[in-house]
Amino acid sequence: MPRPFAPLPSPKGCHRAGIPEGVRGRQSPMASPIAHALLGAALAWSVQLHIHGSLSEGTGTMSHQIDQAREHGLDVLWWTDHDYYLQPGGALLVDGFDFDSGGLAVEQAFWPVGSRLTVEWEAVDGDALHPLSSVGGEAAAVGAAGWRLELPSTPFDDAWQSRRWRLGTRPAVNYRPLLGEVRLAFRVRPLYAASPDAELRVCTPLSEVVGGVQNRVCLVHGVLDSALLDDGVDVSLPIDAEPGVFTEISLDLSELARERYPDLGEDQHAEFIDVEVRARSGGRASYDVDEFRFEQDVTGQDLMDAQRAFVASRTAPEVEQLVGQEISLTGGGSHLNAFGSGVPVLSYADLGDGGTPEAVAFVHDHGGLVSWNHLFGFNFGITLSASERAEAVDAAIQDLLATTVHGADMLEVGYREREAPLQDFLTVWDSLSVEGVVVTGIGSSDLHAPMEWPSWLNNFVTWVVADAPDEPLLLEGLGKGEAFFGDPHLYEGGDAWLSLGTGDGARMGQVVAGAAGPVDVVIELDPAREGDEVRLVENGAVIQTWEVTTAGSFTGTVPIDPGGTAVVRAEVWTSAGQAALFTNPIYFFDSVPATVAPGRIF
Repeated sequence: MPRPFAPLPSPKGCHRAGIPEGVRGRQSPMASPIAHALLGAALAWSVQLHIHGSLSEGTGTMSHQIDQAREHGLDVLWWTDHDYYLQPGGALLVDGFDFDSGGLAVEQAFWPVGSRLTVEWEAVDGDALHPLSSVGGEAAAVGAAGWRLELPSTPFDDAWQSRRWRLGTRPAVNYRPLLGEVRLAFRVRPLYAASPDAELRVCTPLSEVVGGVQNRVCLVHGVLDSALLDDGVDVSLPIDAEPGVFTEISLDLSELARERYPDLGEDQHAEFIDVEVRARSGGRASYDVDEFRFEQDVTGQDLMDAQRAFVASRTAPEVEQLVGQEISLTGGGSHLNAFGSGVPVLSYADLGDGGTPEAVAFVHDHGGLVSWNHLFGFNFGITLSASERAEAVDAAIQDLLATTVHGADMLEVGYREREAPLQDFLTVWDSLSVEGVVVTGIGSSDLHAPMEWPSWLNNFVTWVVADAPDEPLLLEGLGKGEAFFGDPHLYEGGDAWLSLGTGDGARMGQVVAGAAGPVDVVIELDPAREGDEVRLVENGAVIQTWEVTTAGSFTGTVPIDPGGTAVVRAEVWTSAGQAALFTNPIYFFDSVPATVAPGRIF
């Protein structure tokens, strides 16, 4: 039975008709009478379902993304930072800083089972001709070995010579979110007294600030120019250490960030560690260093709770913020986003050998939903050749059919270019659909950088149909497939509506079994721009197109024969050929597939 409907006026310029009590004053999408008729007087809320701030790698901050959400009319930010930064006890990197392997590199066991983590100090730049670097017991403060660094310079050259090493990890987990109350600690023994012609510099970059300049904190042994100690971006602090004696150095990075960077504060992370020796005019830069480490007080669920508290303090009332996690190391070949505030941080220490199935079950057991992310890989842009793309599409279809999308509730479809073009994502989704695999298609960003959102190629969001932007209602809409996705920056204030329904009340995301044809499928688009092309797609093939000749709203109706299998969805493309909006399908099957949730059945 169709849901009750009482037409509501929706004149152009009035975007607030039908807003439920309790959410008045928020910006809401356009909601026309036809859209209400198809979807029961609900509204569509624009949601970014994949976004990263300072709790992930990259230079993005939560503050920047919140400002972008506010500026561009987004209703909901759903944070999905990588879970390996949220692990109880700190990120998964736990050793390899102490040189006891006898060299500058070490390997350790890592998740998934059988994989390895490589930790290595690598020389990255410098112009010194004869730097000396050795690892051995003579340089050890504790344990079996330490690292000796020496850089003698010519007495006749007053230009600095230098050599710099950087601690890197593969995979890249050498980051610490400053919300976790982080300290950088190490032991150092200068072999000579401090000199204006020799330096040891131990630096850690923090997150990027406006203008593309990255904050950096350096601890320096030498004679510092007081005028250069703090230029508003780089902060240099002296190392007070006696020659021939190991000194324990500990710097509270979180506290320093709150003091020195009042705009960002602890909305940053500490990245890799750089160690540099410099000398000039005959100076002797000679040092023993040992026991490098990041110490972190707030980890696991406490860190996720700290993130919730932080974004609550920074948000504007018109942007709802929810906190999830990106489960990233289960070995399934992709990442999983976990949505739902009842889902705690997944601890890899507690995860058995099941990997992805156990992780998906963990999220579902805690009342959450799961998305299967970036199915062709992690890189942005089109990186695969035509033949590689065809193989990747076929492999993805076979894998996701065999596993029913690994049990996930949603599939990231809306990427313009991510290893492959958007059409390849749509092909995989359509192929799953006609085989009876019903999964909600979503569009997302996965942005890790402080960019202007409209300039980012993969800037899609998902509009979720719900009475209010509350987490339970959004989860319900996503679980039912009552959602469409696309580019909000093509629409003023990010307001758009694209709905799909039938004359007897079936809605996008629903499964209709045993229907007798023909069935009228109705598309409703608001706003429609002159030159837009509206397409109706059945079983992966375009069966009807309309060109919008007059700006305003658009309605299209097509009779469908639902016999056998007919999976029907709608698309909107601009006059310039840009992907704009995409609905979830209505699924017509002879019988309901066994894996379909009861809430999707019409």
